[in-house]
Amino acid sequence: MELIEIKDKQKWEGFVAGQVESTVLQSWAWGEFLAALGRPIKRFFVLHQGDILACVLIVKIIFTKNFYYLYVPRGPVFRDGLNKQQRLEILRRLCQQAVKVAGFEKALFLRIDPALSADYLNLHQLGFKKANKESQPHHTLLVDLTRSEEDLLNQMKPKGRYNIKVAEKRGLQVMLGKSENDLEKFYEILAKTASRNNFSAHPRNYYFNLWRALYPQQLRLYLAEHENKIIAAILVTLYGNRAIYLHGASDYEHRQLMAPHLLQWQAMKEAKSNGYISYDLWGVAPSNATDNHPWSGLTRFKESFGGEFQEYVGTYDYIYRPAWHRLFNIVRNLKRKFR
Repeated sequence: MELIEIKDKQKWEGFVAGQVESTVLQSWAWGEFLAALGRPIKRFFVLHQGDILACVLIVKIIFTKNFYYLYVPRGPVFRDGLNKQQRLEILRRLCQQAVKVAGFEKALFLRIDPALSADYLNLHQLGFKKANKESQPHHTLLVDLTRSEEDLLNQMKPKGRYNIKVAEKRGLQVMLGKSENDLEKFYEILAKTASRNNFSAHPRNYYFNLWRALYPQQLRLYLAEHENKIIAAILVTLYGNRAIYLHGASDYEHRQLMAPHLLQWQAMKEAKSNGYISYDLWGVAPSNATDNHPWSGLTRFKESFGGEFQEYVGTYDYIYRPAWHRLFNIVRNLKRKFR
């Protein structure tokens, strides 16, 4: 079993996009997006006797001049049909070879968060340690787009269906964004949403680099207009067999128009018509969370669209330099505490 660096987009996409568990975060375009943000990346296939068993898009995350760790966003992506033991053996080789083959010998640790549940992957067996913070959503809701539109509406909560009808009745129009001017409108609303709800949005260049790397094949921008004003918008990625609701924003002054519900419904319908089989609402609170959970309001909104609850194995670290890993966690915890 060996790691081979891949620099051919067609070869990469030919494998990654065809696997059931793949997401846009392991796509070629996502790597280009990260590179545009100044983050060094490398792409590898894990091969056995010429057969591709898995792929890893590895990102070098630098937090001081001489200290960094490696991150595999929503990966590795394993070939469909492998059993638990085969996946563990692939990970064993990856952990042993990645830093040397990639030229990242001074990495403190390797962080992964594959799109698999713990039933399919026991990372503790290989010595992985649970990360002190999730890099990607640990829990999500997946809406089955193979259903008819009537069935999709029926599996929603009554409030979800009602709010979609409210938005339609009040004459909201949904448009597809086609330019960076449209993206600017999204960002303006997002900045206001972040300030109102006390969360940190990514810097402006994050969204524009995302647009330049993924649009139009793998990214859609949906805008809701009311009386010639954009009042809400969402960004949805399209890759493999899955559409993902990645980012959204809405104007609080027009909240009674229920624009976010109409945007989600339009995105689901278009993803379905284009052959995607699931719509990922991308991040909800745990199933046992209380109303005090910081994502409780967001989760109620997403639950109104129905879908099946999915819990992933979560974010884990394979540690190469234990003392520095402990220091890294201490510093990160302090930063979050005093933020």
